Amino acid sequence: MTDYSNIAKWRDETLIVDALGELEEAHLEEVLPAIPALAKHWDWVVRAELAELIGRFYLHDYLGVIKKLLKDRNRHVVAYALMSYYDLLQSKALPVIRKLCTDMDQKVSVRVTALCLAYIETRDPSFIRSLEKIVTRRNCRYYHQYAVLNIFTSFIEPLDDPILLSLLQKIRQKVRDDLGIAKDIDKFFRERNK
Repeated sequence: MTDYSNIAKWRDETLIVDALGELEEAHLEEVLPAIPALAKHWDWVVRAELAELIGRFYLHDYLGVIKKLLKDRNRHVVAYALMSYYDLLQSKALPVIRKLCTDMDQKVSVRVTALCLAYIETRDPSFIRSLEKIVTRRNCRYYHQYAVLNIFTSFIEPLDDPILLSLLQKIRQKVRDDLGIAKDIDKFFRERNK
């Protein structure tokens, strides 16, 4: 049995990430005191996994930590923090999400996350049009396209939304067949057609 009470002092960041990702609610109380220290961990993956944990368990008392992680120096941490911010605040998170949608100083991964969340909350097609411009570019990174698939399937049922289905089809047309994102989108559509 793992003792999570001193998780912030563990030396192996991979063990920390795995522990946070697999943490069950029964052990949550053991980790709570370590959250402030983990939010300052040198490894961005630990900070991102912590942000995800806060959202997954709806830890509203740690909204301040999420707000600090929204200003993190790493774009992936900011993207994860933004999803948790939405988990915690739902529609009240929209002003921050909208700002990040148009903030050209933000990294692409943060804008992609913000555009997905803005669409989820509002169903405004203009967010999808902006998102499409990013993720269907020839030089778009596959992980931005993966983010679209993962965010939408995590928060809503894209099968019920023709606009999202169209976006996923356009992404699929742009990616090489040998990439994992192509295989995952193909799998998504195969399951849809069952």
